[in-house]
Amino acid sequence: MDEISRFFRGLYDQFLLRDVVAKVIPGLLPLFALSLLFPVRASSGSSSGYPLAIGSPLIIAIVLFGLGLMLGMLLQFIGNRTYTFGKRNVDWGPKTFTVRSKSFTLPHIKFSLPAVDWTPIVIHVWGSEEESIKKELDFRHYANLTENRDYVLNKRERLVVFKEMAGNYAVAFSLAFVISLVIWIINLFDDSDLFNIQIILFFVILWVVLMVLSRQNKALAEQQRLWEKAIIDVKGKPSVAKAAPASRPAARKPKS
Repeated sequence: MDEISRFFRGLYDQFLLRDVVAKVIPGLLPLFALSLLFPVRASSGSSSGYPLAIGSPLIIAIVLFGLGLMLGMLLQFIGNRTYTFGKRNVDWGPKTFTVRSKSFTLPHIKFSLPAVDWTPIVIHVWGSEEESIKKELDFRHYANLTENRDYVLNKRERLVVFKEMAGNYAVAFSLAFVISLVIWIINLFDDSDLFNIQIILFFVILWVVLMVLSRQNKALAEQQRLWEKAIIDVKGKPSVAKAAPASRPAARKPKS
């Protein structure tokens, strides 16, 4: 019974959460936004413009799963890198652009940017990948010594899954935000009515969502680090010690 329970728990945590929800879906989100930028027209001899639609639904599901998983891992790789921006002095403009008989003049822009290191999301909670692997091995070693081993390991696993999920969705929504912004700017030249409160509200909400997900990723990463540190520091001992048996009072000597 325990083996069946562990199988379904692993199926839920490792496949449904870690692979499908945390990688495949966020990997397909920018692809969906990109399809809006370059729509595929339906051909005259087919009801759908996507050639893949003529295949089996199972084949389509497998291809989409593999594509989403690959793109999700790519998003995680991009988001977990540290980008170093050196000091920059910007002195640009004024410039005038003419697009489709419409002229746009940008004002003179001058400012300075300080040097900064930026990591969009956190995957390795102990800094480097090498140090994170060492800490994970130490954690699993001492976690196996605890009385509530399954709870300790499952708690850490869920923190890892939700941390990666929040980070990958943050990167996915960031790319979707950029792609949607490009689509809006392109269509703005054809239809000036697109500059309305609904579109602005959409971008504001999308920006708030990706910022919240980014902060949630960092908060979950800190929780994971503290959870691993707590188990490693106590060397696998249970956090609540068993109460020592009460000592019996010394027997009185009989009076002579």
